[in-house]
Amino acid sequence: AIEYGRKQGLSCELIVVLDSPDSSTERFCSEFLPSQTRLVNTSVEDLGLARNAGVDAALGTFVAFLDADDLWVQNWLTASFEFMSTLD
Repeated sequence: AIEYGRKQGLSCELIVVLDSPDSSTERFCSEFLPSQTRLVNTSVEDLGLARNAGVDAALGTFVAFLDADDLWVQNWLTASFEFMSTLD
């Protein structure tokens, strides 16, 4: 969805929030996520507070969340941005 959005002209950033991760998770994220991914480490042990840490780290106007149990189609970010841009 991020790559598709970028191809459509959106400025997208990937922020991964690691809330009290173990060393294997940190190592995996450092090794296998795209190099431009921003990792945010927290120790709040709370989904809402961890998401807030991600929002605080975001540079853009709009924020979207993807959890491990979510499935997105490739145009989800683009369609959401287009919809949000119509609101005033």
